[in-house]
Parts: sequence; structure tokens; C-alpha cells
Amino acid sequence: MSDTDRIRQACLYCISFRGSIIVVKIGRKVTEKIIRQNRIFSDIALMANSGLVMVLALKEAPEKDRQLVYPFNVCHIIEANSAEDLMPAVSLGKIPTVILDRKFEDSDIEAADLATRLGAKKLVFITHSQGVFETQRLVSELTIDEAERLIGSGIIKDGMKNKVQASIKACRSGVERVHIIYGEKGALLKELLTVQGSGTMIYRGQYFEIRPVNSADMSEIFELLNISNLNICPDLQPLETHLDGFYVHTTDQSVTGCMKLSLEGSDEIAELSQFVVSPEYDFMGIYFRMISRAIELAKEMGAKKLFLRPSKNIILVGVDPRFFQLGFRRIKLKIGTSSFAKSDDGEEVFLLDF
Repeated sequence: MSDTDRIRQACLYCISFRGSIIVVKIGRKVTEKIIRQNRIFSDIALMANSGLVMVLALKEAPEKDRQLVYPFNVCHIIEANSAEDLMPAVSLGKIPTVILDRKFEDSDIEAADLATRLGAKKLVFITHSQGVFETQRLVSELTIDEAERLIGSGIIKDGMKNKVQASIKACRSGVERVHIIYGEKGALLKELLTVQGSGTMIYRGQYFEIRPVNSADMSEIFELLNISNLNICPDLQPLETHLDGFYVHTTDQSVTGCMKLSLEGSDEIAELSQFVVSPEYDFMGIYFRMISRAIELAKEMGAKKLFLRPSKNIILVGVDPRFFQLGFRRIKLKIGTSSFAKSDDGEEVFLLDF
């Protein structure tokens, strides 16, 4: 993705969230650190000036002699029980700042309750950690069910467990997405205004979609296939004639992957080809999600086997061990025959028997 595309993407996010309430909860220790280093608050002010209703939630009120450290002195402490309570501060060009009053033993739960009362679209926890990690790898997105599974397995624990439980509570109470990020300058902008983000997002509802291609997807598919060197067509117009059986994976309505399914030979064997995921979305679970959907679609087509050729796909098998757990195996097949027979000198493919 080019710099221009990233800027365009950020602008589209600002437009789509204009007027939406976003609660940003910062703990006391994190607050002290970023006040000293003048981080985060300038980004919050920038987003507020872009039409988003930013609300700060602090565990404790800042000392008066440190109030001016906040950029442009825009923080305005209020009590807020509904969205209407925010408007006087917003109309003055201030950022509504709520001091959590410890109604709950856990301030993260209290922030989730605040976001729910205000009808916030997003809640952001700024922490000492970049987000949720599994097997030493940052998890960029989690559904509510996936988050609960990681808590149950003990992968999410200690202070992060409290934040994730508060995130789940917020999502179940109406907040669309909750973000957990590290308290450094630029992290908030990257998390909220780019698809790849900077931390972990926990969400309810449909954040992604796998669907048949339509004409509006053409340029993005063409770009994906060009990047991967899998483009069988030199330009867009011939590509339109090859779209039968094409599916796209979208993330926030942007095409982030594509694949093609076709029946071969006796019509009992389906081939998966043109399988590509945008390089910027590696390790986000898209590979496994798309392959799982391909298996479902192949079965719906009446196929008894599904195979894919490494030469026609960008498959990073090592990205997700569940690829083999699904039953795929390496085998050499004599491609082009009605039987797709095993052959010592055949083409190596990945084959799954249903």
C-alpha cells in the first residue's frame, strides 16, 4: 500500500467516524509518563479537531500545576452520564475529561461502563503493553468468543486479563470495538486510522467478510495479484473474464485477500488458486479464515477433494499450523488427468480429502 493509499484510508476513517464518541482510558502511571514526554495527548487533540468526539477517562485528576502540560490546555474536566453532557466542553473546543469516581473496584470496568453510558463507538485502553500476545506474537484482532477462550486457557492473565474482561463487557453492552494499545506517540493514530493498527482490537459484529467478487473490487484484486506476481491477465479488462469463482476477503470494506475456486477433472476435485493476502495483513488470521471458507465452498460445489498448487498461490503454510490440522497433506499429483493420480514425477500440491 502506497503512502497515498494510507492517507486516503485515514481520511476515510475520519469521515466514517465523524461525530462518533471515542473514550480513551489512561491509567495513572501511564498518564504521568506520557505527560512528562508529551505523548498521546497531541494525537487525541488532533483527532478531536478532525470531527471525532474524543473523551478522556482518567483514574485520578492531574495536579493543577501540571494541567498546562496537556497540549493546548484543551482538557476540560466534567461529569458525564450521557452524550449530552459532553457537548458544552466540545462546543468550547475542549476535550471532555472524566475522572473515574471508583464506583467499581476496577477502573477498567468503570471505563467500560462510561463508554456504554455515553453510547461510544469505541473504547481505547492505553497501557504499558502493546496488546494481547499469543505464543509471543501480537494478536491484532479478537472476537469476544476468541478473547474468552484465551482467558480460559490462561494465555491472557494478570493485568491484561482485567482489561480484556472490561473490553468484553463493553462490547456486550453496545460498544462496537475496544482497542488495547501501548502509550507511545503515534500508536493511537495508527490503531484507529489504519486497518493494520498498532495493538489489539476486540470487537462484536462483523468486522470482516468473505464474499463473491463484484465489479467494484476489480482494481484492488488487480493490485493484489500484481504484487504477488500471480496476475494471469496484463490489464483489468481481460481479468473481468476470469472472475467466475472468485471470492474476496474484506476488512472494514477494503479488499485484503482474494481466491478462486474451480472444479477440475471429474468435477469431484476443486482447485484453489489465485490465493493471495495483502502483505500488510500477514499474521492476522486471514489465511486460515479464507482456507476454512474455501473448504466450505468446495463442499457446497459437490467436490470430494480440494487441492492447491504452490505455483498458483501465495500460501505461507508456516504462518498458521492449523493449515495442516485441517487435514491438508503434501502429495505429488499428475495434474491434467481425469484421475489426478499420484505420481513420483508429478507436481507437488497440497491435497485435502473430504
